[in-house]
Amino acid sequence: MDGNKVTNSFLHNNRVAGVMFGYQRNFVVDNNILSYNGHVLDGGTGYGAASMAGSYNDGITYTGNYTNYNYRKGLDIHDGNKILIENNVSLGDRLNGIEVYNRANPMTDVIIRNNKVTQDPNSKLENDDDDPARYRGYTAISILTNEKNHKWTKPLEKGRYVISNNTIEGLTKPFENGQLGTFGILFRNNESSNDYSLNIEGNTITGDSTDYIISVNNNTAQASRGVEGGGSGDITISRNKIEVDDIKQLPIYINDDTTYVASVIDRTTGKRVNKVTKVPFTKLEEALTLITMS
Repeated sequence: MDGNKVTNSFLHNNRVAGVMFGYQRNFVVDNNILSYNGHVLDGGTGYGAASMAGSYNDGITYTGNYTNYNYRKGLDIHDGNKILIENNVSLGDRLNGIEVYNRANPMTDVIIRNNKVTQDPNSKLENDDDDPARYRGYTAISILTNEKNHKWTKPLEKGRYVISNNTIEGLTKPFENGQLGTFGILFRNNESSNDYSLNIEGNTITGDSTDYIISVNNNTAQASRGVEGGGSGDITISRNKIEVDDIKQLPIYINDDTTYVASVIDRTTGKRVNKVTKVPFTKLEEALTLITMS
């Protein structure tokens, strides 16, 4: 379907999501209030707005929405491309303010800009109904590429990922033993060879505590296929203003991971175990071009 919209609506207290969609082209979610969706005891669902995992969506715009106290994420993309998320407000969404990732189809164009994300440290889940410690982390804004490590049948266009001029407030590590960690901005790239540009610029991040303020992880090693990873693309982190009192790990973390963890059958015991494989050091396709902080 082309050109569908959800506008000027108050969508609240639904079991899964205020808005959920799939197989859309040029889809717009504009000027809505999306509140308290999900269930207070369940960290696995509860979205202000979300695209369906496994669906193909080309052209998604979230603009001018107010999401508050959804029990998983404020604004979410499970699958889609040509994504613009701007001028939205997230308040107290429990696990993520804004998160974009792809599972079944390529995602090479994402812009997240001019949003305000406020964490409420009281909006947290210590023990999930199914998995007690699974949802103890928090991330304000994140982009995660190729989360299921697909090998695409065609070469991808060069990726463009932008996280700019956003305001993140109240950043606080929910639990000292938070399993997933706490991030202001997280970018995780799992594409084995695709080149990309990443610009994290002009954001303001304030709060009490976090594990990482800005984290960029490239896991391009594909040991299961015997392929050396391509490494990271052009990464620019500049003009970000940061005031966080307690940083548990690092303020800025950039990593090229050359390990691959696979689940295999142990021939001796017949049990399934995790096997960690080191592959040759990943080659950087492009240089880290700039880091300036003010």
